[in-house]
Amino acid sequence: MRRFSPEQWRAVRRLRCPRCLNGKVFNGAISMYANCPDCGLLYNREQGFFLGALYIAYGMGIPILLAAMWLTSLALRRPFFDSFWEALILFFPITPWIFRYSRVIWMHIIQHLDPLPQDRKNAPPL
Repeated sequence: MRRFSPEQWRAVRRLRCPRCLNGKVFNGAISMYANCPDCGLLYNREQGFFLGALYIAYGMGIPILLAAMWLTSLALRRPFFDSFWEALILFFPITPWIFRYSRVIWMHIIQHLDPLPQDRKNAPPL
């Protein structure tokens, strides 16, 4: 299995299209384009497509929340599990970032494993 190229990693960091690596995915804080503005790739391939992004968001969110709990327990000199609510307050501003990156990572993984063709006229129906 081939690995992600440095260009693909750069596109993930910049929240760009998984096919052309140039078009923007988001047109607002959490609103997405339906298709890539540059190559026309349909971002939401099918109903429930972004369900896999929930697993990625969970994998990103839990370590961040645990780190925030650890930092708040150190700062407030409280037991680790007693600092959950304070850590949650610190975690809330990060959630749009997790939402955006989990979706882009998921789209890149799926495009990498099951690429949609560039020519939309000869593409199989979705």
